[in-house]
Amino acid sequence: ETIFDEFFSSKDMRWVETLVDYCKENELKIPEHESDGKVLEEAVQKGFPGENRLVITAESVDKRISLYKAVSKNGWVVDCSVPAGERQAEKIAREKICQEEMASILKGAGKQMEMEASAALVEMTGFDLKRLDQNLNILIQYTGDRKRITRKDVEDVISRTKQDPVYALTHSISEKDASGALFYLDSLLRNDFHPVQILSAVANQIRKLMVVKDFVQSEYGKSWRTGSHFSYFREQVVPALLDFDTRLVESMMEGVWKKSAEGLKILKNPGNVYPVYMLLKASDRFHELDLLNAFEELREADRLLKTSSRNPRFILERLILGVCGKEGS
Repeated sequence: ETIFDEFFSSKDMRWVETLVDYCKENELKIPEHESDGKVLEEAVQKGFPGENRLVITAESVDKRISLYKAVSKNGWVVDCSVPAGERQAEKIAREKICQEEMASILKGAGKQMEMEASAALVEMTGFDLKRLDQNLNILIQYTGDRKRITRKDVEDVISRTKQDPVYALTHSISEKDASGALFYLDSLLRNDFHPVQILSAVANQIRKLMVVKDFVQSEYGKSWRTGSHFSYFREQVVPALLDFDTRLVESMMEGVWKKSAEGLKILKNPGNVYPVYMLLKASDRFHELDLLNAFEELREADRLLKTSSRNPRFILERLILGVCGKEGS
């Protein structure tokens, strides 16, 4: 456990409301806004104590601004940029980076990949190394003991994530990967996704995990084993899931309740069961208490987004840290 975990845990975030109330009662005003860039520039010029180091990353940099000049003068600038244009040479450079990244991951997993499969994966993912790694690791799990990944594997499993960036966020949350989820949250907000739209996607993912957790804890879920290969899941667990879904619908009343039950079914598309396999694996990372607490986090985030003037980014970041935080006991 780190200071960071303790400071940002959902239980300790009430200090924010307490601080706001204190400031109101004592008529304390927020200082006039000062350029963040200027504050950082002055800190860089002043230097940092002892062995402390500051690392700054940015997708793009304007070399004409004084902040860049201050960093360049007082520290080091490492250019890790990748050609972003559409000329053939720039496309080849990006493809080479992707191929090198995939080769490294495949070697570590003892796998090989057909040329057509790797080309399809890059085309489906787009130039995003984090998502590329994520999708390739999904394929490695999907193929189990099989040593070769085919184009059909890619087409069967990998969604077109460069057109569905919300998937990357919800997948990171399912992995309890807070840093990845915050990365994709930033990407979505910068691409003008509405905060309520993002909240809805997170809520939908938590709802799915809760339903899957209900299955795992039921008599039908006895067939599930943590760490099971996909082939075992398909042969042993899918029939139990179908029975669970049938029983769920039958147990509900007719009319509107039955319609709601249909929406809660786990295997909505029996022809594509791999996403459900990934949900079951994800549910093993969460205790039931984690998911119940997540619903409370979602309720509070929804309230704040709709009734307060707080920065939506802060509200959603707090939600992600709460959901991806410590496991329940």
